[in-house]
Amino acid sequence: MKKACLLLMTVILLAACSPAEDKGEVSQPQEKSEEEQPGDYTFDQFKEDRSLDIEGEDISYAEEENFVGERFAVKGKAQLSRYYNYGYSDLEETHFVVKVFNEEAIPWYLYLSRQEFSDFFQELKKGPVDIYADAVIPEEYYEVEQGHLAMAEEILVRGSEAEWEPLDEELVRYMNDHSIELTARDVVFDKKGMSDQPFALSGIAQIVSYRHIDSEYSDLEPTHFVLELRDDSVKDQQLWNVALDREEYRDLYEQSLKGMVQVSLTAIMPEDRFALRKDFSAIGQDAEFEPLPEEFESPSDSAQAYMKERGVSLTGLDVLYDMSSHAGEPFLVEGTAELRTTLPIGYQDLQDHYFEINIVEDPYGDQPVLYARALEGWSLILHGQKYPQIYERLLNEEQLEVMVIARVVADRYEPGQGGVAFVEDIVVSD
Repeated sequence: MKKACLLLMTVILLAACSPAEDKGEVSQPQEKSEEEQPGDYTFDQFKEDRSLDIEGEDISYAEEENFVGERFAVKGKAQLSRYYNYGYSDLEETHFVVKVFNEEAIPWYLYLSRQEFSDFFQELKKGPVDIYADAVIPEEYYEVEQGHLAMAEEILVRGSEAEWEPLDEELVRYMNDHSIELTARDVVFDKKGMSDQPFALSGIAQIVSYRHIDSEYSDLEPTHFVLELRDDSVKDQQLWNVALDREEYRDLYEQSLKGMVQVSLTAIMPEDRFALRKDFSAIGQDAEFEPLPEEFESPSDSAQAYMKERGVSLTGLDVLYDMSSHAGEPFLVEGTAELRTTLPIGYQDLQDHYFEINIVEDPYGDQPVLYARALEGWSLILHGQKYPQIYERLLNEEQLEVMVIARVVADRYEPGQGGVAFVEDIVVSD
């Protein structure tokens, strides 16, 4: 239900006035009050009532050090964020973040206690809210060049017309069928607190390599593949990387190698895999899917002839997304090659005799780009004495269209490393 703009709500957290010595801890509030103010209550009145002489816009970016410990006033629209920057990076469990922005100033990121501002947090999950804020940069959280980050001591909600947007019909149907109560918008701004809680995701998905998922999930590469799923239940926060069992969801895996898929699934962020990052990684189950009309393009006619001539049946897509099964087998990579000056991590010991080319395979070809899509790349290592002409041409021409037969060396590959392989044969497509 919409809140009347004539009503103002004030929530005061006195604990933030004197943050505890250990980061991540705040003292218990001494007092908490709520009050109503007339609808024409101005920002100047807000500052005067609290003896605030400084405004957030008075604090230039990179000059925050001069205002550490000083209380100041901030006004604008507040929206939930996941910006746990250094100094505040360990507070996710106890604090949520709001980005406060207006047309007149650089945005501020304010950190608020989940316990003391719980009602405000629920309201923000519906959408942006107009606020005045009393804030401070605590000395114990400040770091040089940290940016516009501060603790909120008081939040006054000027009025909110934010409402829950209805969920997608497919997501609602899936949640009813599987008795799931939570969605992404219930968990993204409280990842730590919602660890181990199942929630529903639904949207367009694309298979991606383990470079895209948090490293805490890398050990799953032999048994799970990863889908990058775009869930629209939370605006601008919808990219999830979900690991799914290769055997249980083999049909989904094989379909995702052909093109984008519409997927609904139940996701869980295991607490023992939790990472203090902006990425959204989870393990999936109870997956349902439908293929989309567009399919990835097959290798070109010349590349298929090249594969037949060399006795190769695998493509880069086959190997990249199931590295454990296909390490050591030859495969085709086709695309635009660019020279790289250094070899990938784990291969630098070969720097004196080898060089690297990078190829980004575009499996979509000339298809219209209807969704934000990930492009995967291969780092291909060539022996300098065997392929001096390739090295010289790339120095002069910058790019070459090539077809390559490559092979991943199993004893050098590590889970999560992505597409790194050695070139066995290369043909320049003039």
